[in-house]
Amino acid sequence: ELITAFVVTTGHCEPAKEKLDKDSPANSLEARRAKCMKLDAKALGIIEPVEVKEAWHLKDGGSLTLLLLDKNKTEHEFIIRRSASGPMDIVKGPKLTEPKRVEFGGPEEQELYGVLLRWADKHPKKADLLKKKGGDLTDETLHGVQGMLIRLDNRITIYLGGVVPE
Repeated sequence: ELITAFVVTTGHCEPAKEKLDKDSPANSLEARRAKCMKLDAKALGIIEPVEVKEAWHLKDGGSLTLLLLDKNKTEHEFIIRRSASGPMDIVKGPKLTEPKRVEFGGPEEQELYGVLLRWADKHPKKADLLKKKGGDLTDETLHGVQGMLIRLDNRITIYLGGVVPE
């Protein structure tokens, strides 16, 4: 079985035009994470480092909300609505006068994924945060961050033409 992988460029990940073997390094979780970790957050206007103020699951059937505070004390809020395939809105951010809907798995989601990966990389619970399931995360905020990491990775995988593992 063949699946589409992504082209590694100096910028955001873009879907490849050719089919690559499912075992290709370009289609791995590690490759996606490494690529997104290198992205700056210019489109989002986030100045790192960030502090995770809140991250939680809403009781509407699957929405996730994340509130970050950047180095300049600017609040950035993101909501992925309803389910894994629901839209993502940027609710708070610099120069934002109303919520902005972004492309599924696109540049803004890739940048947010990179910001969260860099935050998690420095966290004492890094290993648990980066698991695709489970982990020892009793804190609701950390559980919410893990949920957002998983959701963003899955969305970026679909955007790139990959297959989300079960």
